[in-house]
Amino acid sequence: MNKVFYSRVTFLPLEWNVYHGNGNTDDFFHNLKFATYMKFLAARKKPKMIHYAGENKPWNTEKVDFYDDFIENIANTPWEMEIYKTSDVVSGFDWFNP
Repeated sequence: MNKVFYSRVTFLPLEWNVYHGNGNTDDFFHNLKFATYMKFLAARKKPKMIHYAGENKPWNTEKVDFYDDFIENIANTPWEMEIYKTSDVVSGFDWFNP
């Protein structure tokens, strides 16, 4: 694909693919240039899309960056009840009663 689309791509601003960090953003991004790292931090302040990469997912643990955003945004979607039924994390909430 890289050969086919070479020079025909548009790179999106960083806030369109904010990596949640998996709890280790400092370790993961230590090799970035300072200016790039600062752009990454700025994008995390107002993400448009969050990429939950890695083994820690907000439907498995609340100990991930942007967990509260996930819970807020899953509400009123077709996946809401599925997440609540299968997640030990959210099923412990007082307001959850399937």
